[in-house]
Amino acid sequence: AASAHAAPAVIGGIAAGLVVSALVGLKLTVPSAREAERGPDDEQRVEGRAKSGMGFLLVVVGAGILQGSHGAYYGFSALFWEAEGFGGLAIGILWGLGVTTEIVLFAFAGSVGARIGSLGILGVGAGAAILRWVLFAQVSGPLATGSLQLLHGLSFGATHLGAVAYVAARAPRRWAGFSQGLLSMVFGFFTALASALAGLLYQSGPSLAFQAMAAMAALGTLLLAAGALFPGERRRAPAA
Repeated sequence: AASAHAAPAVIGGIAAGLVVSALVGLKLTVPSAREAERGPDDEQRVEGRAKSGMGFLLVVVGAGILQGSHGAYYGFSALFWEAEGFGGLAIGILWGLGVTTEIVLFAFAGSVGARIGSLGILGVGAGAAILRWVLFAQVSGPLATGSLQLLHGLSFGATHLGAVAYVAARAPRRWAGFSQGLLSMVFGFFTALASALAGLLYQSGPSLAFQAMAAMAALGTLLLAAGALFPGERRRAPAA
């Protein structure tokens, strides 16, 4: 979507983001020393957590919709910025800023997660996503656009981190791989759906496409909130 000069930087930014996401997932799914020393009673309590209840499903789908709301960003942000007068190097820097915020979030994931839990991290990601997409097509200029890009670590990174941690905390160990795979499938489904929707709406105006992403983020937030109200979901799940 970007110019020939911007394409390598954009592709590199996407690749770097995937690497960071993989590292986050690895950190959150490898058992800690404390987990490895659990006794039988502890294991039974972990396996007793709701893994397929309505609250669990609402949270997973809500997180998937939040991640899907990045569809317009991944498909059309470079095209939008180019139309706004940004050159290829500037677009690459903007993508790099987003990836950098993910790395910073990853560095502090353990301490943040210990304080607010996975549902808290998801809530932060949800708020950042709504704010980001409401403002995305409204701001202009390098400073404002760059500042808005700093929300990427929260809108994408925090949502990803919180969702992976949430599923890891509630799924029995024997279902851990399947549960994380299911989460990835939900992410992919809603991202593909949102990308197709953004493609249709972008033709009528960039603002319309990104406002639709804001509406998606709001819907995802409502589902997260509804899921968190179910019995057992208020218990704070560790994020690391």
